[in-house]
Amino acid sequence: EVDSYSSNTQVAKDISGSSVPVIVRKELREKIVPWVRWLNRETLSKLADPSIGARIPHTAVRAINEALAYGNPVLLSIAQDGVTQSAMCSSCLHQARCRRCTGPLDISAGIKSLRCLWCGASAVNWSCANCGNTNLRAIRVGAAGIAQEVSKLFRNVPILLSSPHQPNGIIHSIDKKPVIVVATSGAEPRVKSQNGAQSGSYGVVAILDTWVSLYASGLDSRIDTLTAWMKAASLCAPRTSGGSVLLIGETYTILARALTLWDTTQLSLNELSERKQAVLPPFVTAACVWGERDAVMRALENIGAMKENLGCEISQNDDFSTISPLLGIVPMHPPVTDRYQHFDDFDDRVKAVVRVPLYLRQELVNRLHKEVAHHVAKRAAGELRFCVDPKDLLAY
Repeated sequence: EVDSYSSNTQVAKDISGSSVPVIVRKELREKIVPWVRWLNRETLSKLADPSIGARIPHTAVRAINEALAYGNPVLLSIAQDGVTQSAMCSSCLHQARCRRCTGPLDISAGIKSLRCLWCGASAVNWSCANCGNTNLRAIRVGAAGIAQEVSKLFRNVPILLSSPHQPNGIIHSIDKKPVIVVATSGAEPRVKSQNGAQSGSYGVVAILDTWVSLYASGLDSRIDTLTAWMKAASLCAPRTSGGSVLLIGETYTILARALTLWDTTQLSLNELSERKQAVLPPFVTAACVWGERDAVMRALENIGAMKENLGCEISQNDDFSTISPLLGIVPMHPPVTDRYQHFDDFDDRVKAVVRVPLYLRQELVNRLHKEVAHHVAKRAAGELRFCVDPKDLLAY
């Protein structure tokens, strides 16, 4: 695999055997990638930056002004619009995770009623795996209002906002001129060159609110975050042409290092190690089963997951003896209509994750297909659905 924007755990697992990754040589990489700087609190302290803690510190403002002075556009890449809530350690600010399956904790019912969003286990006597602290706090993450903030820092500079959630929608391309583009991840405009082709580059790409990565709850959240950052950084001019990428804020060191070195190897290997310890794909097959409570419970019973008949051999698969094949059962929030009205028939929905060794994948699929077909044929009440090896265990 050629080292490009990012890697993934399945590829890393595949190449951990006899195959080897094909990685761009260091000297060539330095010619084609931008200079990446991680402006976290420690770095800003060493630089004696007077605005430590600001969303856009003085060091970044100076770099952006220099790029604008040379007639180059600047990209400010931010997280997706919207606001979510997450539980974190009050001391080290790491995301609070389940000790059983490493899943994120649900804080919607309050800190005193924490439960895992993946396996449903209660987080009684929780302590932080990073620092040992026992106190939690809730944090709201989001990206709204950045354009107004930027306009105060860079007066008389045109500001464009590119986002599917904004009135003007996504801007696909811009001219190569001094302008600041605020874009959500995946909505970054391309820069047109002098002849009109979309091959120009930004003078500076600043990735803001990197601390949001600490509270993402998806199974592939860190890999997805790095992929988004690399795609944004790839729009920047190379280091040899004066281009620079500013990673602003706190994040996982392994993420910052991967972007700084433009090397995803260590992140993929680290993800693999954590997945193996937690018994998650790609080391096992996982199926997310969701729907009306009675239908889900009946299906889990019939496929053998409740009695661990289907997944009992998981204890012989690389010493996973202490891991239960069944994660859950976890209540689901009812879906909403476009008018934000709840469906009455979906008030009691649950989901569960069933894990089995890889060689039992087809058997699991066959049993689940049979259960859904039987459920439909009987015209049984309620919803019953499943997805095998979902990208995100929280998406259903």
